[in-house]
Amino acid sequence: MSRGYPVLTLRASALIALLVTVAVLSILLVLAKQHVDLAQITVFSLLSLALGYATFYVLSRPHFSALLRLANTLRNIEQGNGVAPSLEVPKGELKELGEGLSAMLAAMASREAKFVAAQRELELKVSEVAVSNAELAATLRRLKAAQEQLVTTEKMASLGGLVAGVAH
Repeated sequence: MSRGYPVLTLRASALIALLVTVAVLSILLVLAKQHVDLAQITVFSLLSLALGYATFYVLSRPHFSALLRLANTLRNIEQGNGVAPSLEVPKGELKELGEGLSAMLAAMASREAKFVAAQRELELKVSEVAVSNAELAATLRRLKAAQEQLVTTEKMASLGGLVAGVAH
């Protein structure tokens, strides 16, 4: 992180928080032996738990903020807000997760580029087929017109031969 101290692993953060809680509870046991009243011990035990939680929260915040950044990146991709081919890779235990997600995003971007290229090629072939279909339809219309003209000409020739035979 950008701060001057090293980022503790999530396990180390939890362990330190546990040690703080145990230390405070040890003090509680000493107080219990000195016959401190139950209300004070209860307040002190609640404070020790709160202190342990606060210690864990402070020490693990970099990990949770890294997880939130990764989750937000995935949410943006899911919602279609653009695929960022890379993301900030967190340090420590989450490094492998970040690197894996980064590799996955790069693969997705590569596949999307191939998909777009294939889609453009397909659209080009479809337009070529449409042009060919239009040319074939025009040729078919001309052939049908020529066929009708030939049939008409043949009928006229037959009729002319019949009339010539009757006139002869």
